[in-house]
Amino acid sequence: MQVLVDLEGNMEFRGLPPLFAETLFRLPEVLRDDDPAVRQRLLPNAYEDEDDAEQWRKYALPEIEHLYLGRIEIVEQDLTSLREIDETEFAIRIPVEHRYAWLSALNAARLSMFITGGFTAEDMEAEVVFEGLEEDLTLLKIHYLAFMQQMLLEAGGFDDA
Repeated sequence: MQVLVDLEGNMEFRGLPPLFAETLFRLPEVLRDDDPAVRQRLLPNAYEDEDDAEQWRKYALPEIEHLYLGRIEIVEQDLTSLREIDETEFAIRIPVEHRYAWLSALNAARLSMFITGGFTAEDMEAEVVFEGLEEDLTLLKIHYLAFMQQMLLEAGGFDDA
């Protein structure tokens, strides 16, 4: 896989295997998961005091949810650039101004997959031995998304984005 960064800071991921391309294509679906455990992890209670927590849910939570949905829309927009190079490789372009949205979306997707997959911290640290199980495949996808996050971060330029 290649990660190219142009002079403006736009990124292109080339040589993505089909499994990774499919994982990216399904990000909006993963990010819209309404599983209560996922929602609690992504939007935890901010206060122990119930009155304060209610005020937070009433006034702050809607704006946070709006920002979250906006990031999903940005990712969906960028996914239109996901293209097949050949049967075994895909590419996607991420504009520099969308990198923060991608970092947030990739992190949220990884958390969602972690929770819905019932994984533990030990599972994340263990070597992935693919035995054809759905759990193995999900772990592999989580690691793919982590790799993409790492590449976005290593490209730098977040102070300018």
